[in-house]
Amino acid sequence: MTIGHNIKRLREERGMTQTDLAKVVGASDKAVSTWENGTAIPRIGKIEKMAHYFNVPKSEIIGDIEERQQRRMLAYYEQFKTLIDLASQLDSEDRARLEERAAMMLESDKYRES
Repeated sequence: MTIGHNIKRLREERGMTQTDLAKVVGASDKAVSTWENGTAIPRIGKIEKMAHYFNVPKSEIIGDIEERQQRRMLAYYEQFKTLIDLASQLDSEDRARLEERAAMMLESDKYRES
């Protein structure tokens, strides 16, 4: 489920209108509508207010995003593991070239974290 579906579900389970929820979190009913239909995502402060009001963890509201991030990290880990396995099969000369190329990439501004 998306954030919008989660917000709508929680709101409806409590018999609230979009206007009711908007008052709770300090937003407009139009903002709540855009969250629920997926055209916008609430800021973390609004998510925290909803989580507190509904007495649920933030993950229940933003769970879909966290699940996607976990799936991406797992896919990254699998790719990294495959790369390590392949690199271990290289002879020492090719492995040295690979390490040199990797070091150059890491040193370049393109790959530096900011």
